[in-house]
Amino acid sequence: MISIGAVVGGPECIFFLSQLRKLMGFCQEARDRSSPTAMVNVVYHLPGSVCKPDYLGLRTATFSKNEKKIQVQVSVEAEWIDSRDEMTVLCYIYETADEALGLGFDEMNRRGIEYDLAADRLFLDSWKAALGFRSNLDDLSKD
Repeated sequence: MISIGAVVGGPECIFFLSQLRKLMGFCQEARDRSSPTAMVNVVYHLPGSVCKPDYLGLRTATFSKNEKKIQVQVSVEAEWIDSRDEMTVLCYIYETADEALGLGFDEMNRRGIEYDLAADRLFLDSWKAALGFRSNLDDLSKD
């Protein structure tokens, strides 16, 4: 299972956050209907005038063996906060969430926790299909 969170660095993040909430809501609805499984919590750190992430890219963070849960943090670059293109931002969210799932899988595997990466990637694909956008990862999967 996947969950989505955000650390918002300022009011200028509102457009990006509104796009991210589309995935947050989709994940929340699915969690309400599912049985407990291992979870990757993807937290997007949005840079703004109040605070900025102190790292680049993605990193693993909090891990709970009892809850079978890992947090993967995504440092969002300022260019994505400045973008007002809905499909471009949604594509970025999809691709970074997919990358975060892979990182979460690697960490779960390293710690001996069973995690169904394929199921969460299918879930992420169903969100993309529901919103009707394409990703750069679509082109890679055809190879």
